[in-house]
Amino acid sequence: MRAKPTPHHTDIPTAESSHLAEAVAKAPPAILRKRIPRPLFITAVAIGIGLRIWVSTLGYNFDFESYAVVASIIDSGGNVYAETHRYNYGPVWMYAVHAASQFASFFDDPIAAFGFYFTILLTLGDLGLCLLLKRRGGDGVALLFFLNPISIIITGYHRQFGNLALLLGLVAADLFDRGETDRLGWQKWLGMAVLALSLATKHLLFAFPWWLAVKQRRPFHRFVVLVVPVALFMASFLPFWHEGSQGITDHVFLYRSSQNAPLWNGLVPPVISAVVPATVGLLLALTVAGLVFRRTSAFASMLLYTAVLLVFSPAMANQYLALAMPFVVWFLNPFGIAYTVAATLHLMASSDGLALISGVNDRWLYTWGFTVLVGMLLLTVAWIFYRDSIIGSSRRVGRWLGHEIGRLFR
Repeated sequence: MRAKPTPHHTDIPTAESSHLAEAVAKAPPAILRKRIPRPLFITAVAIGIGLRIWVSTLGYNFDFESYAVVASIIDSGGNVYAETHRYNYGPVWMYAVHAASQFASFFDDPIAAFGFYFTILLTLGDLGLCLLLKRRGGDGVALLFFLNPISIIITGYHRQFGNLALLLGLVAADLFDRGETDRLGWQKWLGMAVLALSLATKHLLFAFPWWLAVKQRRPFHRFVVLVVPVALFMASFLPFWHEGSQGITDHVFLYRSSQNAPLWNGLVPPVISAVVPATVGLLLALTVAGLVFRRTSAFASMLLYTAVLLVFSPAMANQYLALAMPFVVWFLNPFGIAYTVAATLHLMASSDGLALISGVNDRWLYTWGFTVLVGMLLLTVAWIFYRDSIIGSSRRVGRWLGHEIGRLFR
């Protein structure tokens, strides 16, 4: 059975926040909550695993090459943060890379074994997300996630590990939902530790401690929830700080990716985007959204966080597209389906993706292509809260178009 979200309250409840909480609580759709016969479920999961392994045979990209660089430094006893700019994360993934290198050394083809290790590890991450979504949302939600082509391509080909950080974040959110509202019990303390582990893996959820903090009733509890995960994350760098402080500062804390800012450069009016930097826009969006969604369960908030993060991201790359998939399947709607189809085509066409579709301009994909995708994701969020209004407006537009087209043939 699906676990009931723990209700959260604020000091000043409002009709609008209650409306948002009710809209979120309706997800996932009833059809996705239905139980699927176990043999069919297991067969579908096996197919998903097989597809990830098959995609991994198609090659690899820049990220995989960076893992090899990191492994070489660790194997020689070096400090990754001091010796390369190609590692921009916390220490946890570094240990996973080192384990992959040790694993590969036992095989005649170490490169193939190195890649296979990552495929299996990240597939297990996807499987963990699948099972967690199954417990919280239902069998249909779980399978729809595990069989979505975006996660299959990112796990199998890109071998990017955002799914591991996301899994840990959702486990932390689940622990908070199990905890008592007025206490910092063991579930919340464990949740803070798991969230810190997520940040030390890949700091995608850097603002989520704020989202959890504003859900707490007591000021002291808010302070603890806000500070502890971040403090533990910062402490994870201490063993590497003496030699790698400059690298940690430049390549982790101050790292900037492509800075293509698809929403800011494509959909935000120039009068705003010319004055407000995209990074400031992201921070404002995450701060405000944390307050807006403070009455929703921590688990649902975690899913909404990923959507806000992607929509307002100042830098978008292929691997980020998979981060939204648990959100998309949980709040399944027409715009989410459109996002899935379009993002799949994007990954199939891009030169650092599968490159299976020829004749597509890469520059367009990484500018307006990403703008289209974040626009669909933004509409997916809007549908959750304004479904009836969107349907009503669409019907009125459809009737008007039908009337105008009919007049042409009279």
